Formats: sequence, structure tokens, C-alpha cells
Amino acid sequence: MFGRDHTDQRFAHYCRTGDPDALADVFDRTAGRLMRVALWLVGNRPDAEDLLQRTFLQAIEARASFELGRPVLPWLLGLLGNQARKLRSERQRATVVSAPADRVVDAVAEAAAKELEHAVGAVRDRLGVPYSEVLRLHLEEGLNGKEIAERLARPAGTVRTQLVRALEQLRRHLPGGFVAGLAVLAVVDGAAIAAVRVGVLAAARAVPVPVPVGGLAITTAKIGGLLMAKKFLLAVPLVLLLLGSVVWNMLRESPSESSPESGAVVVSAEVGAGGQEPKQPLALVSDAAPERAPAPPPATSGEPGFAALHVLVRRAQDKAPVVGTWVHANYVGGSMLGHREALTDDAGVARLDHLAPGTYYVAGSLLRSDQAVTAVTLGDGELRALELLATEIAFVTGRVMDADGRPVAGARLWLSKRSNWSSGGEVGRSDAAGAFRVGLSGFQYLGAEADGHVPSLMQQFVATPGQSFENVELKLRGPAAGLQGLVVDIRGQPVPWATVLVGPPGGGVTNSGNRNFIQPNPERRLTGRDGRFVATGLPVGDVPLNVWAVGFGPLRQQIVTTAGRTESITVTLVDGAMVAGVVRDSAGKPVVKATVRFGDEFFSFPSCSTTTDEAGRFRLENLPAAPESVSLVANDGEASARASLLLTAGATTEWNPVLGIGKTIRGIVLGPGEVPLPGTKVGVVHPNFQRVQRWFDAGADGTFLLQQVGDKPCSVQVAVGESVLREVRRVAPETADLRILLGVRDLPTARLRGRIVDMDGKPLEGSVSLLRDRVLTSDSVQLDPGTGAFAFGPISAGRYRVLAYTKATGQLPLGAVELQPDEERVLADVVVQPGGEVDYAVTDVDGEPVDSQLVRLYTASGESISGGVLERGKGKLAGLQPGRYLVEVHPERKRGSNKAAQVLRANIEVQSGKSSQVVIQGRACIEAQITFRDLGPTNPERRVQVLCRDEQGQLHAVLQTFPEGRTPLVVQEAFALGRYQLECQVDDGRVVTAELVVPSLAEAVQLTIDLPAR
Repeated sequence: MFGRDHTDQRFAHYCRTGDPDALADVFDRTAGRLMRVALWLVGNRPDAEDLLQRTFLQAIEARASFELGRPVLPWLLGLLGNQARKLRSERQRATVVSAPADRVVDAVAEAAAKELEHAVGAVRDRLGVPYSEVLRLHLEEGLNGKEIAERLARPAGTVRTQLVRALEQLRRHLPGGFVAGLAVLAVVDGAAIAAVRVGVLAAARAVPVPVPVGGLAITTAKIGGLLMAKKFLLAVPLVLLLLGSVVWNMLRESPSESSPESGAVVVSAEVGAGGQEPKQPLALVSDAAPERAPAPPPATSGEPGFAALHVLVRRAQDKAPVVGTWVHANYVGGSMLGHREALTDDAGVARLDHLAPGTYYVAGSLLRSDQAVTAVTLGDGELRALELLATEIAFVTGRVMDADGRPVAGARLWLSKRSNWSSGGEVGRSDAAGAFRVGLSGFQYLGAEADGHVPSLMQQFVATPGQSFENVELKLRGPAAGLQGLVVDIRGQPVPWATVLVGPPGGGVTNSGNRNFIQPNPERRLTGRDGRFVATGLPVGDVPLNVWAVGFGPLRQQIVTTAGRTESITVTLVDGAMVAGVVRDSAGKPVVKATVRFGDEFFSFPSCSTTTDEAGRFRLENLPAAPESVSLVANDGEASARASLLLTAGATTEWNPVLGIGKTIRGIVLGPGEVPLPGTKVGVVHPNFQRVQRWFDAGADGTFLLQQVGDKPCSVQVAVGESVLREVRRVAPETADLRILLGVRDLPTARLRGRIVDMDGKPLEGSVSLLRDRVLTSDSVQLDPGTGAFAFGPISAGRYRVLAYTKATGQLPLGAVELQPDEERVLADVVVQPGGEVDYAVTDVDGEPVDSQLVRLYTASGESISGGVLERGKGKLAGLQPGRYLVEVHPERKRGSNKAAQVLRANIEVQSGKSSQVVIQGRACIEAQITFRDLGPTNPERRVQVLCRDEQGQLHAVLQTFPEGRTPLVVQEAFALGRYQLECQVDDGRVVTAELVVPSLAEAVQLTIDLPAR
């Protein structure tokens, strides 16, 4: 992907420094692609915007897990996928698969569908048995793995493995043009993404302490389904397939109870998975200082080929050893196989053994901020002693409860590293009454797990010195399954120290009251010396299993678990393949410190990378062998080379990539009267980004040359200083005569000022952004800390949305303004009142509580605000400004549920400084399809926002069309019985009203609305 290395570097810079500008660069480079994936996943723009914002809020909190040299896009896709995973089955109604009889046929799309069908058939036939028949039943008849197994009388596990491998081969062999073609269909709304950007950067600025890099980003891909009929294509599954499916997130790194090398408290180094003695409850901190320090460890690890690291953790206040705190080491070389973790023992020592020689980042759950990440280099056979200090500044007390509200004794307390939800370890146990007390060192997440139960969600705590969090409830989530396994090589010999990742992806920020919750990551285990492992606390159903070890290629498969049962499995790893070579530039010179990565464009599981030496040489090991092809990428900044190779197990394949120089766009910038306009700068916004990454100065004659523009149509922006004046979209690479004409309204001559204060006239801390129609970027300024004032200008004339973000209110829409050339507008003071809160309960049509991972909130004018999460049908909205809001709940739909379709919406009234309660009950509904016909002139990028109000004038829903460069525009939404008034606002200023009547629930409603000619 064009420019990815720079994106990774900017995110690494953000992780080290907390610089919001670096995060802004990452957002601008990745938000477009993430938004497209989100749109295809959830099928409607408001949900997609919400998923995008939650993804970046998650990234802010988990940024310490990003390792230098790792790609950030797959990690962000994993966070996005975690949120969307539960929504895909609930929110598919916005994607129109079949059109009504009078539908305007898109001949190009239909031809592409037929061409794709032919290409899929050719690939399928080439795969041969047993894959071709499995793939045919999945693609053409829509059968899942279990159904295919029944049809073919094969074991279900075998069929699932065959299906995953077949889909992977299909994705790798389909022509790349199909991906590009589909990407064009998902036109991203720049103003919407700019609104998300405001909230994300405001949240980034609110994080006070930069967090060094120390975690290990691990991604794994589960190939999603593809459903294709004889004549028409279902776009969403195809996009998921071509994009490598939803890339999973940072994987759970919890110590194994079955394997001593996992980092648990070791009873005997020879005890395997089936014979480990039970661990004793762990005290968090020893209150008494030791009489003498522990004896230093020996100088060597005693095991050739490995190194060891023994970390003594002391309490900063009195130097007492910290017992039962978590420490881990991550290999800097770019592979997940180097990760090791351990708990400190009674002497405060964490023993990290079986480390490959090299450099490691050492981190822990309570380490002092100046030692939160420490780099250590280990030699072959070396055992290094390291002493670190821990600081507890706050404590959490509470209980661990099961799904039915009963206390759970002996539950394991899992605490994250500071500012990183995805990396952490066990720090204690609950007592006989389920009670616990855990120390915190800053911004951390805490969860609980126990045998026989699915782990709780992890709760966020932002600790300050001396703070106490009391009566916290960690609720386990129902009966769980287990897995015991044996990992062997092709000769049947056990594979020790193999990394085993088992469980669904974690992540997904949800909010209840003033606390965020995170889905925990999959369980991470290491096999023992006998090659065995045990995993507990697994959810019921299809569960991903990923295994990888030094010297072997990775293995990916699905297992099926049953509540209350421990499944047994034997996993066979194949010898790994190697790739080596020299990276050169276009002139044939070796490139020093170029990055070479294993993985496809979205860097699916597993991942590894390396950098070239002084002669441009590199070597990658532990890669998968044929029949699976291996995608490799080499890059140095924006120049890159790619290859897809079939490797041989145990052998080295040579690859000598030559980095390309890219394509160009030439043109001229003209001012009023078509006079060449000097002093401007021109840049490219690539399809996957939202901001120009490199500006080129136009010459005195207005001409410009843009380099490295990539292979896809892109947007070209013209700017003066920091103000973007004009944007031209869909410019093809190698365009040689692009003319950009600026009118009077485009020149930067307007200004806008205002102030945001509280009820006492005191300034608030925060920021304000301007979101301009038809321009993908936004301008943002900080509020003056002394006055609360903000100022923009000079900027172009035009219509802007004004969006504020303050610590007191969160996101605060301020409406829209229309600026004229040379105008200086001063807005009236925005006075922020004390926020109110609402406790709400949600029941379905039968009166049963509703759970949901997505609750949306709209102002009375239709502005979207992030909502929260329901737990057992209850939730809280806090910090809201007084006024009327629409609460919209998207419930989780259980597989096999026969619940009737329903709407879960209600209008609430928020009063300043007060609390209120509301009950939202589901109502039966029917789907309504609204089609817009534009009487002209047509604009392929226009969009329509629809405010739907009921007979009482209350807001019922906010709808959004999807501009895809074709007509007609269509939206679908659920409506209960009744009469509704629709206010349809076109983004070019046109407004039309209409009425929608739902007389019965017997059949769907269709309405056509003609947009007036301009």
C-alpha cells in the first residue's frame, strides 16, 4: 500500500511522544479505507462513523502495544472488525442487493460481476479436490462449514480447514482489478470523517502522558464468507474476502496455567500441561521489606540457543519486592514468537526463559513511568538480571460475580499495562467472598477470569495519586469451554515453546456511565517441553486457533467448543520456509534499512518483518510453505515492491526486490480570470487516506508535478498555508493536463471567531473544528486557555459545520455557518451548562431486557453523538447538554432467534445538572425503502440526509444516502406503524419534504421522492 511505511512511522512517533499531529497524519492516511470497510460491514453511514471513531479511541488507549516496524493499518482494521463483528448480523438492511423493477441497471457493474463469476470459477477449478467442491457449495449455495460437512459426509473440522484454505487461495489468485473496482463503489463522505477526526484528536489531546512503545502488535485473519448467486454479486462478503476479511486485533497475552514456560509461577520446570500443581492465591504487594536482597542469578541460562531474563520488581516507595505482578518481554526483531511473560514470585522475581538471542522491550503492569519500557539485549546462553521499580498510586476494590450475580472465589484478576488494554497479566485472585483489591499505576484496564466462565469485559480506570475505586463489579459472562492440545512436527515429535493463540478477537470500546469497557483478547499460551497446552475460559461455538513456533510455518484453523466441555486436539506444524535477498532502488543500489514484511496488504496472521543491513541484505524465517502462497512487501518510504511466492518447507527462496518510483500527475493552478496563480501548493489525497502527506509547490507559472501518486484515482488539493482552497476528485494517475481553476469564493479571505465558556464565564479546555462541504479535510484549533476563544482565517468562503470538543461535554455540535468572501463572522458566546444524565432501560417487544454494543444518540437537529453500551438492558448517558435527544438502540441478534423485527428508539429530555430515567420498549416494525430521483443537474457525489419525525413532531430516525456515483439514491430503514414527516436535505442546499405512511406490517413500504431541479 502506498505510503504505509510512513504511516507506521508516524504512529510509532505518536506512541512515543503522544503528539496529536502524528495521530492526525495516521488518521488521514487510514480513515478512508477504514470507513469503506465499516460501510460494507454495517451497511449504513451513521454506524460506520461510530465504528471509525471507536476504532481510533481504542487506538489511543492501546497505543503502547504498537511495536516499531509494525504496520498500523491491520491493527486498526482489527479494532474496527471487533466492533463490526456483532453488528454485521443486525445492520444489513442499508445494503441494497436487489433493486425494484424500475431500477437503473449499471452495465459496468453487471459486466464486472459476470467477469468475476468467471474468474472465481476458473480459480475454483484449478484448486481441484477436495477444495473445489467445498468452495462451490460455499459460494454458490451459501452453505457454511457444518452444512457442507453434512452434504459431503466429511468431518466438520476437516471441512472448515479445507474451506479456510480454499478461500485464502481464491483471494490470493483473483485479479487485483476486482479490488480496485469495488473500492470505487464506496465513496467516502469527507465531512463525516472530518467530524470523527475532531473527536479523535480531542481525545488524543486529553491524554496527558506520552506512552513509550513496548507491546507487540499481532494480527491474524479469519477468512469471511463469500455468497455469490448465479447472476448477482453480494458486495459485502466479496469486499471482506478481497480485503483479507476483517483483520483481527492484538491477541490476548495471558499466562498459561498449563505450561510453566508461559510465565506463570513455576512449581517445577518439568511439569507439563497435565501435571502442574495448583497455584496459590497471589498477594499483590508484600508489606514488609526483606531482610536482604535475593541472590543474583547465574551468568548463563544453561541452555544453548536461548537466553533468559530474570526481572526483580521492587516497590518504589520502600524497595520491598512486589509479589504477583506481571512482566513481559517482546522481541524487537518483528516477530510475535519472541514474546514471553511471567509473574513475579515470592522474592519479587519474574523469570523469562527460552528467549531467542536479541533485543527485547521489557514492560509490566505496575512499572514506574520512566521504566515502563526498557530495552535489553541478550546473547546466546546469557542470563541477564534486571531490577525495575513499581509504583501503585491508586487501588481498586470490588467483587467478581458470575453471570447470575453470585460471587466467584479464586477468580484471576487480569491487569493491563499502563495505557494498553491489549497487553497485561494476572495480578491476584479474588477471596472466598469474591472480593479483591488491586493496585493501579495509571491509565489501565482490569478484568477477571475463572475456570468454567467466559472472562469479564475489562473496565478502564484512569488513576490519580491517592485515588480509590470502590465497589467495582467484574462480571463473568456465562459458561465457558476449554481446550487441551498437543503440538507436534511432521515427524510426530513434540514442539516445545510454541505460541498458541486461541479465542475470538478482542477490542471494541464501549461506554457505560463514565467508564469504558473492552472485550478481552484471545488467550495466549506456550506449549511446555512436552508440546502440550491447556486453554480455559473459551466462548462456546466456532473459535479461532493459531499456532506458530520457531523453525515452523504458522497454522490457522477453527475449532468447535461446547459449554462445560474440554476438547482435545493434536496440531501438526510443518517446517518453516525462508526468504533471503537484497533490496535495491531503481538505480540498482542496495537500500539500507529498508523494511521487508511477510503478509498480504492487510498483514494477516502471522506477522514478521526485518530490515536490510548495510549491503541491503535481508532474511525472513518461519514462513508458511506451499500450497499456501506467501505475500512479501519491501518498502523504503513511499517506494515499494511486492511479490507472491510459493515457498518450500525447510528451504530458502531468493527474492531481490527493486523499489519503484511511482506514477505522476501534471497540471496548472489558475486564479480568477484563468491567470496562473503562484504561491500555492498542491498535494494528493490517496483513496485510502484523508489528508495530503506530501505537498508540492506550484511554480511561478502555476504549474505543478505530483510524484508517487499510486495506481488508483485520487483527489488533488490546492492549499495556501494550512487552508485547503479546492479539491478535485477522481484524478487518474499519469494525468498530464489537469487544470485547477480557483474562483473568488475559493481564495482565503474569510474569517470566523467565537468563544466557549461555562455558566460563570470561565473558559473551557478543548478544541473547535470546521468541517467544510466537499473537502475531505478539516481545520482545527485549540481553545485559548485564558479566554476560551477560537479563531479561523483567512479561509475560503463556503458552508462549514462547526464542531467543538471539550472535556466537560465531549463532542458538542455548534451548527453550520455560511461565510462570504472577505467576511469576518463573530459567533455569539457558546455557554456550556452543567451536564445532565439519563439512566435508561431497554426491553424488546416481549418485555425482555436488551443487550447491545451500539447505542447512538442524536440531537434534535440530527447531529450524531456517541452513545454507550447496554448491560442486561440498562445503560447511562452522562455529561449531556440540556435539550431533547433521540436514543437509538441496535440490539444483538442471537443466532436462531425468532424475535420479530423491532425498532428501539425513544426521545429523551435532558435537564442541566439533573438525573432522569426512561424506559425504551421495542415496537414491531416493517422495512421501508425510500428512493430519491434527482431531476438535475445530477451530481454523482451528492448525498441526502433525511430527518424522520413522527406525528408528534419527535425525531424518529436520521437517515443518510450513499453516494456511489450512480442513480437512484436509496435508503432503507425500519418503521413502526404510523405516519411520518420526512425532511430531506441535499448537501447542495436543496430541501424537500415528504410523508411516509406505514399502514400495516404485512408488507414492506416503498416511497419515491423527486429532488427538485436546481
